[in-house]
Amino acid sequence: MYIVLILTLDDDIQIFDKCFSPQSVVVGNKQLNTFDLILYPYEKMNLLNSSEVRNMCEVVFFDAKATVALKFDVAGVSLEQVFKYIYNSNQTITFQLSQTDFNTYSVAKYVYYTVTFPGQQPISFGVQSLRFLKKDYANCYSEVKAEYSRFGYQFLSINVTPSNCNIDVSQTQVYFESTTLKLLLPPCTSNCSVGQYGSTSDFISTTLYVVNRDDLTDQDDVASFDAMMALIEANIYSEAKDYQLFQLSARINDDVIQKDVEYVLMSDRDTKCAQTMSPHVIYNRVMIRAMLYGTINKSRANTFECYWLTNNSYYMNYGVVMRSNGLQQTTFMLDEYLVFAMRNGGIIYGDCTLNLSNLEPLSYDLIFLFQDEQRNTIAQFSRHGAAFTGCFYDGVLIKYPEKICLRVTYVQNDICKARYPFSKLSIRTYIDFDGDRTQRKWFSKLTLPSVELKYNSTAPQIFCFTCDNFDPSSSFYGDTCENSIKVLGDNIVKQIPYVEISTAVEISRFWNAASYQWANYMWPGYIVFGATTVIVAVAIVFMIKNLTVK
Repeated sequence: MYIVLILTLDDDIQIFDKCFSPQSVVVGNKQLNTFDLILYPYEKMNLLNSSEVRNMCEVVFFDAKATVALKFDVAGVSLEQVFKYIYNSNQTITFQLSQTDFNTYSVAKYVYYTVTFPGQQPISFGVQSLRFLKKDYANCYSEVKAEYSRFGYQFLSINVTPSNCNIDVSQTQVYFESTTLKLLLPPCTSNCSVGQYGSTSDFISTTLYVVNRDDLTDQDDVASFDAMMALIEANIYSEAKDYQLFQLSARINDDVIQKDVEYVLMSDRDTKCAQTMSPHVIYNRVMIRAMLYGTINKSRANTFECYWLTNNSYYMNYGVVMRSNGLQQTTFMLDEYLVFAMRNGGIIYGDCTLNLSNLEPLSYDLIFLFQDEQRNTIAQFSRHGAAFTGCFYDGVLIKYPEKICLRVTYVQNDICKARYPFSKLSIRTYIDFDGDRTQRKWFSKLTLPSVELKYNSTAPQIFCFTCDNFDPSSSFYGDTCENSIKVLGDNIVKQIPYVEISTAVEISRFWNAASYQWANYMWPGYIVFGATTVIVAVAIVFMIKNLTVK
């Protein structure tokens, strides 16, 4: 029960000084280590008759600096703070504590408060409730990324971006977990890196958690480490239905901080094979293309900087894992290392099987395994990133006597419809004569410096090129553009032509995608075979097939 005390000043005027409601509350926040005293004004303040009651809250205490004291039933402890009183308004007064002090106060069952206005005696007030907010750890980590090595110096390293959660890290136990395994991450005790767990008790300054296999002395801990490494590696290659999420989990008494690991890398920290690598991965209907050194250095060979390792590697087993919306595609290829290193400008990996209508977000993991002649892996590393969605759905090359035209259609999804349409457009055609890659001949590269690509349209779009559009930036067969185009025209119906289409942001390659149009006004094209006078109607417009570089 709340009693409003009105003091008599004389026979006619009474004094009122109970400025706050008994509905006021105290809230403890375990995440921030704070107590909030939420003050509500007396509910009937506006009903006080000024001719009968002198309202001290309005005429004396207004805008005064008062002292509030929270009184807990824990060894008589209290908290004090000065605040500015605002008449007839809700006010929140926050008391910031250390984690140790907060833990002391948090066992309280009862609390009341007093307010002392200038020149007055303390006035006591009760509260409706004392309640504690459970710690919300959902945002204590905004990013969690892991890296591991199973060759050479074996370790698991987790980098995080922490938030200000006012946690004493020295009181935590931290684990790297899956649904089936849990690995304890011990605090660093010597030679700690900046920000490493164990080097500081400050949560927001702790950005690195590491476990080194060589530092483990207990055989059970070693076994746990090995089991987790095996699970991580198996998970990288697993099908989507078997894919497991890993989590970083920190326990503080009964509370838990938990955050999913965004991705796990195979480290090249020791090998330093690809310190300058900046992959650009394009995913389109007919291929996954990875340019290891970006679009600027797309002609650079697939070489690595760890020469001591590449000199001892006979095979390169390399693959890509694409993930989007719970779906996954994994493709691997095997080359002799010398062949792999000759693949200028990147790697091409076979079919694409993910749903092109919804590829947001789309991520990749590029994986490189260095192997000896017996196919034993001697080192490995991976790279992770966001993949680029290619928007060419179909490409058909049409050869006229005096020009080459390209007919394209586009993938119809939100990503492609929103893509900036203005770009340069290049085509480059090649033929592997008699199906032999060693007999490959590249023909003139032709470039239109600025076109509008109608990504929003479902209708085919045609672009035409002549030798006026010759681009000398790439080598070609035939000495001159005219000769090169003539050789292409002579062979386009006898061999399998490939056409590579590139813009400022993507590259796509189609094969068996060509027709020969003998006259400008004829479509489908008519091709005269041999020396006879028989004209046979042939439309050589093939469907796109898989492209794998052998």
